[in-house]
Amino acid sequence: MGGAKLLYGATDLGASQFSSDILWRTGFRVPDPVFLVEINKVRTLFVSALEFGRARHEASADYVVSNHHGIQDVLRFLKKNGVGEVVLPRDFPYGLAKTIGEELRIVVKDPPFYPERLRKTRWEIGEIRAAQEAACAALKKAMEFLQSSRIRGRHIYDGKRAVTSQALRRIIDDLLYADGYLGINTIVSSGRQSADPHAVGSGLLIARSPIVIDIFPVSLRTHYYGDMTRTVFKSEPSKEYGRMYEAVRHAQERAIARIKAGVDASRLYRDTLKFFESHGYPTRLSAGSPEGFTPTPIARKRSRARSRARDSVRGFIHGLGHGVGIDIHEPPSLGAKSCKLEAGNVVTVEPGLYYGYTRCTGRGMVPAGGIRIEDTVVVQKMSCQNLINFPKDLASVIL
Repeated sequence: MGGAKLLYGATDLGASQFSSDILWRTGFRVPDPVFLVEINKVRTLFVSALEFGRARHEASADYVVSNHHGIQDVLRFLKKNGVGEVVLPRDFPYGLAKTIGEELRIVVKDPPFYPERLRKTRWEIGEIRAAQEAACAALKKAMEFLQSSRIRGRHIYDGKRAVTSQALRRIIDDLLYADGYLGINTIVSSGRQSADPHAVGSGLLIARSPIVIDIFPVSLRTHYYGDMTRTVFKSEPSKEYGRMYEAVRHAQERAIARIKAGVDASRLYRDTLKFFESHGYPTRLSAGSPEGFTPTPIARKRSRARSRARDSVRGFIHGLGHGVGIDIHEPPSLGAKSCKLEAGNVVTVEPGLYYGYTRCTGRGMVPAGGIRIEDTVVVQKMSCQNLINFPKDLASVIL
């Protein structure tokens, strides 16, 4: 008896139980979950009667079957084809897996379910590049808006109206949508908020302080993502912010210069940690997790001094990068775990520094706030190719 691969999920933007593997394997966009069975690379797609006609014309599958009885139809098909074992992804729904396990042997496969997905085709690279270009256009418009604004005290004004993270995000997301992309939780954060890498940002933007703008648009047509970040300043920042910015920029350029097929991404990550440390930007880890992000029970009260001490010990608290494609975060990962890069991988390179409070080190003052610079590159045999060319020198991001 043979084996089969079995996937379950929907493939439309925002659908629950989304399966990027089914979308990648079939190219079929559907809002409700379907089953995909692969036996010896022959793909059979099980869809509802509602989607049957469309799937026959649009899905990249060898066979399309109208599914009337859910998993029972799939089980009958598998047994009819002599299948005694099915390979499921680790995130396969438990209830369905339990039903399958009553009749067939189950093998659970860790991601990536399709290792081929890590090596992007020319068409996929083109889609990611197009998303990057849309992100660039939106970022340029946001920077032009900030350039035309004025400063009063600590804040930024458009005429008589103070500029907020929400207002700048709206400018970005509106242009993305007009270009055929969706901005989901686009990050526009400043001040203390910028010290939290995934803080979406809210409230008034702060002049002369880092404004982190992280744009990761998804194509409404193909579901491929782009991902880029720039940290900008409205007016000249302090020397301490300038020094911190340059450390991040140089760290990113060092990493990009070393990316090529065969390189262990964990070495790039560790080298970046050491680079920051040598320039006076320490990262403090406790039990493998960044201090300052240790969960605290709501009922437990901490003194302000203790909170400041813990929150101030941060630094480069995330990985150096991640794969980009149908998912915004997909393998390979540029982090502490060993991972050899391959030609065709599309990955972000996004070092950052994050400090909740101003602190002094042997190399000078480290200011409160966060700075991140991110580009997306294609790994090649002897180097890598940046998918966009958007300025990141300090002079270019002072508006």
